Amino acid sequence: MQENRVTVYIPTKNREEKIRRAVNSVLSQTHENLELIVVNDGSTDGTGAYLSSIDDTRVVCISNETSLGACESRNAAIRAASGRYITGLDDDDWFYPDHLEKLLRCFDENFSFVAFKPLPAVSWPVPLPYREVTAGDLLHHNFVGNQVLTLTTRLKSINGFDKRFPALQDQEVWIRLSEKFGAGKLYFYNSYHFYQGNDLDRISNNVSYRLSALAQLEEKYSERLAPSHRQSLTIKKYLFSGKRIGGSLLLHSLNRVNFLLCLSNVFKGKLRIGRYSDEVDN
Repeated sequence: MQENRVTVYIPTKNREEKIRRAVNSVLSQTHENLELIVVNDGSTDGTGAYLSSIDDTRVVCISNETSLGACESRNAAIRAASGRYITGLDDDDWFYPDHLEKLLRCFDENFSFVAFKPLPAVSWPVPLPYREVTAGDLLHHNFVGNQVLTLTTRLKSINGFDKRFPALQDQEVWIRLSEKFGAGKLYFYNSYHFYQGNDLDRISNNVSYRLSALAQLEEKYSERLAPSHRQSLTIKKYLFSGKRIGGSLLLHSLNRVNFLLCLSNVFKGKLRIGRYSDEVDN
């Protein structure tokens, strides 16, 4: 591994136009010592031809003849990674030019990872304030988001993503990463652009997948869940399903960790409160 090289992995399937934008954003980074691994997960559009046309020695393409899913594709990239550091990018998102440079400046090996949470109004003060995120925090909620930067050896040591999860794979892998290597660092800085479209094929939009993954998360970490974690999981079930949560149940499920999240989702109309709860399948 080269000392300062960053591996960026992108799984993609049938999103030719979006993957072009994502790839260009990586190759335009101010930190040029990088390796980009794109995993073509059985695409049937022009994605394969586009990837074959890229003339940059920093780009590595892996092709799945048939679709294996995002987790398997990410794990293939993680196994092939040669950079000292590693981070990911979804094929419909993109990096701002200084993303990798800033992540590296903020990375500290005493923490398991570093992550940025986009806040458009935040500039780049020095030193930039951050909060620590523990495994216990992540059992409440994925405060980190969908990407972190960590040492490649660390992500390999925990065997990457758990393919059994139909959703919430990022939250689950950050839990394991922070359990093994300690708290992560979360900065509020806008250098990663999240696509705001409403693609129907996005896993994050699939209610049944999200509820199933939530049940799996509860089962996998059942021995480590405190009462407050179970309170947060109860609220998540209603948040994901779109069903009303009774006022009494909500009050009994609030705690210091989930209070602001609940308040935010109520104001956004994502968490619906009723006199009585609608039933939610567990």
